Amino acid sequence: MIETGDQTSVFIQPSVSTRFDTEDVEMVTHVRLRLRLQAGGPEPEFYWQQNVRWWVNRSHKANDKTSIWYEFISDPAPFMVTKSDVKQPVMMFTTAGWDMRPGRFEGTLTVERASSTSPVERRFCLVLEQEDITTLRRDDGWYEWRTDVPGRRERGCYHWYA
Repeated sequence: MIETGDQTSVFIQPSVSTRFDTEDVEMVTHVRLRLRLQAGGPEPEFYWQQNVRWWVNRSHKANDKTSIWYEFISDPAPFMVTKSDVKQPVMMFTTAGWDMRPGRFEGTLTVERASSTSPVERRFCLVLEQEDITTLRRDDGWYEWRTDVPGRRERGCYHWYA
């Protein structure tokens, strides 16, 4: 997660595959992100801005947040998925003017497909604490949220990984 000015970007790297042994190819046409504060309030409107890749600036003496950057790979575009070719795109979702508040967020990642089948939805939760928001707004850099942070594994929610 990165906050720049009035924009907040969330990077998600889903594994998109098919479980079925088939010759058919599935086409992913669009991906949407929703985050809703469990306690209520305005919901940020995210849009899939671009696909990126992370790289490390090896000229830095220390590998810290200032030595890791992302770069543009492509605009949002349909992509194909087969059983033998699992996709793991790094998708950048952005919203403007998000009044980020501490609390538990209910998230949904929706993958729309070209086939006649219904979209695939995966639910998740994200916990933002006031200190996370303060750090995010104070520092320049990216911050990682994970489900396996020691001492912060509340029902599989994503927590800030310091």
